[in-house]
This record gives sequence, structure tokens and C-alpha cells, in this order.
Amino acid sequence: MSQTQVERLFIAGKKRLMANRWKLNANYSASTGSELLNATFDQTELVGTAMTVSSGTWTFPFTGKFYISYHVVGASSPAAAYRGGEIKLTTDNSSYSNVASGYTSSTSSTYWIMSLQAFVDVTNTSNDKLRFHVENAGNCTVSNQTNILFEYMGDT
Repeated sequence: MSQTQVERLFIAGKKRLMANRWKLNANYSASTGSELLNATFDQTELVGTAMTVSSGTWTFPFTGKFYISYHVVGASSPAAAYRGGEIKLTTDNSSYSNVASGYTSSTSSTYWIMSLQAFVDVTNTSNDKLRFHVENAGNCTVSNQTNILFEYMGDT
């Protein structure tokens, strides 16, 4: 069987396809501590149905298992002891907890990047939502190169 035939069988066996990339549309100034990335994003790629975002809260288009990849790019000056990001999930449309977090550190003013990934099992689109945070020991600028990718992997 050829690679093309395998790819067609893989796609044909799926009930739905979804891949959706969003990119921060302008640099964003973040304060000290953990801060909700409540900025404007532009959709840059879409296969299937899109995610929606309102006031920094992201809503899934349907139930299932999703892979999320969050790439935050920033610059801190003066030097900050730590910089990073968090992916937060709620399953009750109220209380958010980390599903992924990561940090880097430096003793000088510098540019930085943090890549985080998570798998999320969405069982209720009214209650299961995501938020993306930036965390920094000092003020920072989050670059417009920051982007988020959502991919539907399969049924729950």
C-alpha cells in the first residue's frame, strides 16, 4: 500500500478534522507574576472548525481529545529571575488549574521562548475551557510571534 493510500485511509476513518493556529497580532505588555494573556489573536491556519476566544478564555468547538501547543516569545528588561508560561484548564467553567507550565531563567536582560504542550479531554464544551498565561519575575513584552496550535486528535 502506498503512502498516499494510507493517508487517505487515515483521513477517511476520522469523523472530523480540526487544526487551528492563532498568532498574537501585536506585542503585549505583561506585568510581574502570572498574568492571563488577554490579548487579540489572529487566526492564521484552519482545517475544520475553529476555536473561539473571548477575554482570554478559549472555547472548544466540540468534544474530544485535543493537543494544544503554546509557544510564548518574550523579552524582559531589566533581568528577571524567571520567565515562563502556563496552560490552564477549567472543567466547571470557573476554577482553572495548570495542565502545563514551564519556566526559564537568566541573570541578564534577554529574549526568551517557552514551548508548552498539553493533551486535553473535552467532555463538555460549555464547561471545559482554556486560558494561557505568561509568568515573569519582572515586567516583560510578549512578542507578536507568540502562537497557539489546537489539534483535534479523536473522540473522548
